[in-house]
Amino acid sequence: MPRSIDTWHIYHALLRPYDALGKLPAIEAVGPTNLHLAARLVAAQSIEADELAAHADLPMHARQTVQQLVQKAMMVDAPEDLAAP
Repeated sequence: MPRSIDTWHIYHALLRPYDALGKLPAIEAVGPTNLHLAARLVAAQSIEADELAAHADLPMHARQTVQQLVQKAMMVDAPEDLAAP
């Protein structure tokens, strides 16, 4: 597994069911006879998820806009006594 892979991608890949493992998650299906298969499946899924996440990075302006929208939504949803500065 490349060191740069996000550990959350590995975690989710371990919990994902795979047809090649009888539709079970790798963490449940792995055994002495299929360890290599489970490891290859988890590695491939982790690398794919990591590559997709790298391409999905939002530009800084978009992130700031989303943060502002979330803050405004939280202010609107807050009770009146907490919303006033």
